[in-house]
Amino acid sequence: MDGRGDHGEPVAIIGMACRFPGARDPAEFHDLAVAGRRMFSPAAALPGRPLRAAVLDDWTVPQVVAGDSLPGELEHEPPDLGPVQKLATEITALALTDAGLRQAAGTSRTGLIIASTAPGLGDLVREQFRFPACGPYPRAAQASSLHAVTAAAEALQTGELDLAVVGGAELGLDPVWLALQARAGTLGTDEMRVYAADPAGLLPGEGCAVVVLARAADAWAAGIPVYAEIAGWSTVPASPPELAGPALLQAYQRAGADPADIQLIEGQGTGTAAADSAELAALTQLRRGGRAVTALGAVSACIGYARAAAGIASLVKAAVAMAAGTIPPGPGCMRPHPLIALGDTLLRLPTGPEPWPDGDPGPSGARRPRLAAVNSLGTADLAEMAGHSDLRDAEGIHLVLRREGEADRWAGRRRRAEETAGPRPGTPGPGQAGAPGQAGAQEPGAPGRHTAAGGVVLRDTAEQLRVFALRGGDPGTLAGQLDVIAASATVLSDAGLDGLARQLALSAVQAGHHPPALRVALTAISPQQLAGQAEHAARLLRTSDPAADPAGPPDVRISAGAGGVVVVLFPGRAESAASQPALFAASLQALGTLDMLGVRPATGVGYGLAEITGLAWAGCIPTAEAARLVAQCGQVLRACACGTAAMARVATDAEMARTLGAPGSLHIVACEGPRTHVLAGSTAGIRELTRRAGMLGVPVEVLDGGRGTTPMHSPGMAGCAVPLRSVFAGTSFGSPRRRLVSTVTGRLITPEDDVARLLTCQVTRPVLFAQAMARAAGAADLIVTAGPDAGLAAKAAECTGVPAVLIPAAPLSASIADGLPSPALTQAIAALFTAGALTDLTPFLGPARPSVSGGTLASGPVVARVPRMRTAEAPGPPGPPAIEADSGAGGRTTAVR
Repeated sequence: MDGRGDHGEPVAIIGMACRFPGARDPAEFHDLAVAGRRMFSPAAALPGRPLRAAVLDDWTVPQVVAGDSLPGELEHEPPDLGPVQKLATEITALALTDAGLRQAAGTSRTGLIIASTAPGLGDLVREQFRFPACGPYPRAAQASSLHAVTAAAEALQTGELDLAVVGGAELGLDPVWLALQARAGTLGTDEMRVYAADPAGLLPGEGCAVVVLARAADAWAAGIPVYAEIAGWSTVPASPPELAGPALLQAYQRAGADPADIQLIEGQGTGTAAADSAELAALTQLRRGGRAVTALGAVSACIGYARAAAGIASLVKAAVAMAAGTIPPGPGCMRPHPLIALGDTLLRLPTGPEPWPDGDPGPSGARRPRLAAVNSLGTADLAEMAGHSDLRDAEGIHLVLRREGEADRWAGRRRRAEETAGPRPGTPGPGQAGAPGQAGAQEPGAPGRHTAAGGVVLRDTAEQLRVFALRGGDPGTLAGQLDVIAASATVLSDAGLDGLARQLALSAVQAGHHPPALRVALTAISPQQLAGQAEHAARLLRTSDPAADPAGPPDVRISAGAGGVVVVLFPGRAESAASQPALFAASLQALGTLDMLGVRPATGVGYGLAEITGLAWAGCIPTAEAARLVAQCGQVLRACACGTAAMARVATDAEMARTLGAPGSLHIVACEGPRTHVLAGSTAGIRELTRRAGMLGVPVEVLDGGRGTTPMHSPGMAGCAVPLRSVFAGTSFGSPRRRLVSTVTGRLITPEDDVARLLTCQVTRPVLFAQAMARAAGAADLIVTAGPDAGLAAKAAECTGVPAVLIPAAPLSASIADGLPSPALTQAIAALFTAGALTDLTPFLGPARPSVSGGTLASGPVVARVPRMRTAEAPGPPGPPAIEADSGAGGRTTAVR
């Protein structure tokens, strides 16, 4: 099976939060699983019987002060809200915040299901968030979190819901349930051996997890980040066992996937002889005839059996592992179950964390999708099945998860940070995996796939781009070091180049934070390139002005006194309004790259409609709301635009541009520099402009081949003002929490500005790009363009005199340290280094390679970690305050091209 099934579109996981023993959020939960930490401690739940359990001993009931609210903007609190309800409410609020939907979720088409043994928990949480009553849902959805997930997924597919909030919560050890387990012989005492030949029984656990689900097509269209897609699901009958295999297969038929292609199965793993054997027997039927052995895991070995929350814990673990690109170790039993040991199941228990087996890229540059499965026995344990006539409650659930290959979809998907939803009582806020972007074709000129960043080595092909970074205080000393590099580089092997890059990166760190004001970054593929660049850089350092000789090899960057002040530019130039959502998504993904690099721009500028992107970055509106505005603006502009307009760029001042355009009734639609203006109007008018400019010797560039585009930023869009005003009328714009300069006014946006009016009138006013960039970049060391517009980056550099660089897509699956960066990302790291925004390149170094002499550079393996990023709703500590007086380092970065 190599295509999608015919049972409806997949469902996307767009937000999540959790709290389990030893883990306050999904990022820590992933760390716990990768480390294989077991969170069991003695518990006095059954008198006279020793027992260990995994309990939330570090969680306390949130104290809500009168007039305040929990992180989900909750408006009231139901009476008698016990600890488990407060836990579920808190995690629900954090999951909505993680999805960027804290304020937008309370609509008539949002459903909420929380599975728990606490009766009525879901209703209490739903009422607290003022979600509408939906359903009815199957009885099993109230007792099993994976039944709740499938119920919500089906409601999304049928159109009953547009958004679903689903989870499970258990708090406290129920002595009655424990006594039933003890009587059935399934309760352990001090050890939980999952999928073992000698199981010791289950140990109880507690915790809560909540995921936010949406139709995958809707999420991708809106630019909302996705952890993974639930591509298929099925229910698995508890008996007879012969039906389990065919039932499991239905999930793969629905997903259009082959069970043999699954790379990780996350099982329930209760640690009891009967349940583990039944689960492995079902998986054996499913895997029969497969080609490869698949990894099997069970987070229950770390946190115990959390009853209604067990299934959602497995789902969160698997989804975050897919995003991080790391397969966690298995349950860690000494003697695996005979079905595993004999190879009948085609399953294995990994002994340590492993990189996700993405395989080689295909002809299009895309790697195969990551596929995982989550298996649950539902509520089918012996104690709970006793006396139940309705065996449907005991049915298991099987999910098939899919995550697109990084060149097929947006490479970086998550953009979360510990400060996402504000601090919890006594704990930091949640941290999540990794930022959205555009459908990611491989970048032009990229020589295939690469494997290391920053310092830095791209290892999969002979075309390995590296950064060679130097810092120092004396130009002569640095020039001498470059002379040595130039003289010796040509004899270095690939391993020797790797070692030199590593050595220079470490030396740059050891230079410390005192004066070394000079920074040099060379980006080279071959020894010959490096030699030429080093020679040229040494010559520049010996001149009074490093930029005096612009000729020479490319990719030589030198800065003096750079202070790390970065301006982020959001591109909004597009052939049509329909292209704006793609630009918005690409900009979000580029912000994810900056986040993972640890770079926080001081000021932002949005070109045209990208001012909406800037408002999201500045914290004025949530990201999801910005995505909605961009999409609706595109619809309005396509519907009401008065035809198309031809456009041309003239290299002259504003007065001459108006004079040249007057006979053809052309209008200035953009000021891109003191002597660069864009005019728009009729095709005949552009022809007349070209003729008149030629007579005066004024250079003219006809844009888009003269075919015509939407006449943005001109009086021809006046008819769009009223419908646009209605689009923005329902949005509440907060005060900017970061510096944002408007291209409508050319000045900083302040809390006093009528942002809705600015956004409405910009379609009829010229883009004051040059004025905005001059204000934003007055003291900047680097301009980073967050999106695919190299031309706009060049214009920004031209009109400000500040170097500019494109920021590519983030390598979503893991941290930058073990990602697969493109050459563009390596170039961006070099530019950020010379700008003073990055100093320590060692986190981006790949593993050491053998040197020429056969030795090895000292380095340990890099362990993937889930990146934690900031959301637009709750930005991290802001840069300089939004005041009129610009401040920053006076240093400049020179990029020699």
